[in-house]
Amino acid sequence: MRKFLYKILIIIFLIFLIASISIVAFIIIPEDENDKGFMAAIVDKHELLRKSELPKMIFIGGSNAAFSIDSQMIENKFENYDVINMIL
Repeated sequence: MRKFLYKILIIIFLIFLIASISIVAFIIIPEDENDKGFMAAIVDKHELLRKSELPKMIFIGGSNAAFSIDSQMIENKFENYDVINMIL
């Protein structure tokens, strides 16, 4: 029973330690202004989806798709398509 309680105390201590480090990291590390713009762009992209006419080409993905697909270049290549690069 003592070993069990000892292990529980160690687990509680580790959880407390990880939580404390996370809180300190959020306080010390400055917030990146680019992250706000990147995530706020989803509102604009949804509006673009509603307003764009057919035909349209929609790319859906995470940050990899958002940063690696050049929507403007594709739109220039396929002149008849509205190209929208969505974020998940």
